[in-house]
Amino acid sequence: MDLLSVYRQHPFLVLDATPQCARDELMNKQSEAALFGEEQASADALTALLHPDSRLNAEIHWFPQTEQEQIQAILQYAFHPILSQPAPDFSTPSFLAQFNALRLMLSLLPVETAAEYKGVLHSLSMLGDCLLPRQVMDEINLDRKASGFPPLRKPTEMEPSIVSLLHETALAFLEKRPAQLSREEIQKIVAELRKDYKDRSSIYHNSYFLEIISDELAALPG
Repeated sequence: MDLLSVYRQHPFLVLDATPQCARDELMNKQSEAALFGEEQASADALTALLHPDSRLNAEIHWFPQTEQEQIQAILQYAFHPILSQPAPDFSTPSFLAQFNALRLMLSLLPVETAAEYKGVLHSLSMLGDCLLPRQVMDEINLDRKASGFPPLRKPTEMEPSIVSLLHETALAFLEKRPAQLSREEIQKIVAELRKDYKDRSSIYHNSYFLEIISDELAALPG
């Protein structure tokens, strides 16, 4: 899965908008984009951000409660990396934004050894375990309060989108597998990381992302 393509086509990026933009602001941005030859893409982006289901999907794949300058900086680095320079600082209180920033950087991370692979997986699993439905809903609702869009009411409504995000990220991570690492060796890495978790009573806590990695790995051909 090419995550960079996902973000290049993201509705908020296409419209140069933020989750805090009101409906009228989004419509004005679409009109401006259309004047510069982006009529169809901007129209599709506007439709996505105005429809409840597709808007939630866009928000889940974005960076809530994060300064626009930081978002622009990390997107610019991901799209046009200068690998001799470090990635820009990305400071945000949002666990969802931190997770999306890390998955965005997956294509650039040097993952050549088992230790590097384990380190990236550990970071993804730690942040993924923070994506509790209530937590994610509250982060998105803070932006919706500013934009005027109706707040999300039921944490359970977040679950399919969160699970989908985690599965997408798991597949993208497995595509980074170094050629010298066998399926069995990766399963061993997963098992080692699971030892760091003691309470696995909830699918949204304590190694759920590792569960997904293990399941997706088992399903891969070959």
